[in-house]
Amino acid sequence: MSTTPPLSLRREEATRLLTYMQEYRHVALAHLPPSPERNRNMRTIQTMQGMLIHFLDQQPIVFSLILNTEEILAIRAMAKDLLTIYGTLPETSERNSVLADLAGLKLHLRNYYQEGR
Repeated sequence: MSTTPPLSLRREEATRLLTYMQEYRHVALAHLPPSPERNRNMRTIQTMQGMLIHFLDQQPIVFSLILNTEEILAIRAMAKDLLTIYGTLPETSERNSVLADLAGLKLHLRNYYQEGR
């Protein structure tokens, strides 16, 4: 039984996370060098996309995901890589919103999913 706190998401947060996951998979293939870590993260993100799509199809307003260590590490890597890429784009309100959103996700994961917790 997991003692890891769940990642609670409102429907709109889950939809944005799904969008980031789709974007990450495209970015990772195009811009990150092939490595076992990249491939593992991409497989994990793809699996999580399937879970999110399943939950979103059920029309919940709020739902919680219990994440294992591999999933947490993959989302952390996704947020880090997307923050790096978005940080190089010209400043717009959309870009700033995405950066804030990704930084919030990364902070949430760091605070609540620390190793050994």
